[in-house]
Amino acid sequence: MMAIEFFTRKELKYVITIDQYEELLIRMAPYMRADKHGNDGEYTVSSLYFDNDDKGIYYDTKNKLKSRQKLRLRIYDDAGLDDMAFFEIKQKHKKVVYKRRMIMPLRESYHYLQGKPFDEIRTSKGLPCK
Repeated sequence: MMAIEFFTRKELKYVITIDQYEELLIRMAPYMRADKHGNDGEYTVSSLYFDNDDKGIYYDTKNKLKSRQKLRLRIYDDAGLDDMAFFEIKQKHKKVVYKRRMIMPLRESYHYLQGKPFDEIRTSKGLPCK
């Protein structure tokens, strides 16, 4: 099973003090709820980022280019081979973040990373190719 999702958002990041952080938590608490995933709203996010041989993606980010992208594989908590993994391409252009992600079992992600084309992976598992 593989799904493709698209997201668009605008990010603004700020450096704040610990005192500001604590005050922000107090003020936001009435409007917030725990994430429904994980235990008590907490879970582990593990990301594997990919780059080319000359570390172009790293340097684009370090140099804060207005247009840049990242490629990563992301899992949540202690994902097993049959749990879902997310191949994501994050592109940033003039402070707007665009994210495309393909959702597939972690096992299929490993096959893809070994250089097997998606058609071969899906056919070998008896899944229809699209």
